[in-house]
Amino acid sequence: MGMFNYIKVEQELPLNEELKALNNDWRKEPFQTKELGENVMDTYIIRDNNLYKVESHGHWEDNPDYVEGKGYREFFNKNK
Repeated sequence: MGMFNYIKVEQELPLNEELKALNNDWRKEPFQTKELGENVMDTYIIRDNNLYKVESHGHWEDNPDYVEGKGYREFFNKNK
């Protein structure tokens, strides 16, 4: 499947009659796309006919218990 980005709709969409007949609240639907540059699970918002990227900030912390070459299962199951 791979990585993707999320899109959240905060405006009325230009729907055809078939989609309007569904009476769906598209603002409550999570959308996924691979069409917006890097697919790193960013979130975008459609509002006022514009596409906005929700800024997210994070950091990396080294794990002192990590052993190079071991998979995540070995790390998480080490106490068993």
